Amino acid sequence: MQAFSTALASGALASVTTLRLYNNQIGDVGMRAFSTALAGGALASVTTFTLHLNQISDAVKKVL
Repeated sequence: MQAFSTALASGALASVTTLRLYNNQIGDVGMRAFSTALAGGALASVTTFTLHLNQISDAVKKVL
């Protein structure tokens, strides 16, 4: 997820409108990296986003 998040932060996939990342074993570290990329404006065009069935703890969900 770190490499994916780095690519997103650099503008890759800027025109993506649908992103489905369910059931990919994304954990807390990956979710933090992904959140950082999103906070920087990555995926501004996304209108449909799916992230369920990953391994993100409730503690991280509350922070994000």
